[in-house]
Amino acid sequence: MRKTIKRVFSVALAAAVAVSGVAYTGAKASAAKSYKAVMGYADDKWNWDGGNNSAKDTNGTAVTVKNKKGTNTYTVVLKNKKSKNRAAQVFYVDIKNILKDHKANKLKVSGVSVKCDGKTVSGMKAVAAGQLEKKEDPNKYRISIYNRVGNKQNGDKTAGYPTSYGKKFKFKKSISVTFKLTIK
Repeated sequence: MRKTIKRVFSVALAAAVAVSGVAYTGAKASAAKSYKAVMGYADDKWNWDGGNNSAKDTNGTAVTVKNKKGTNTYTVVLKNKKSKNRAAQVFYVDIKNILKDHKANKLKVSGVSVKCDGKTVSGMKAVAAGQLEKKEDPNKYRISIYNRVGNKQNGDKTAGYPTSYGKKFKFKKSISVTFKLTIK
């Protein structure tokens, strides 16, 4: 009886080791096929068009970003619901969960342009792009166009732009951001 128990136990142990070895050496979880790019916009009275939580996308601004190496162009559009043609306070595009599959230094944003009510905004300053909210959402890649309350220490240089810069992004009907994203 003891020999039988030992034999059953050793077979069970061997099977457990074999299964754990297969699980450990198994393939890495597959990356997402795409991500969502969502706009956030708050005017100088803190009326949120596009929402403070880009995961919810309450105003339907999301566009699909392909998980494909190379460069692609995307446009995110927000139609006005709350802001009354006031200056921007916070203005960004978030690409949710892309940093689960790619390191921030393997992503590059270029060619950022903004249109307010169909007219291209001129005289734009450089945007900040990267993992700008590491603690709040470590898997999000942010393109910060203007963030009056941003954190310069996290790399958001747009936080240092003067309050008057937000006036460039006043709109009545819609605001759009077009950008090129390169995945290396």
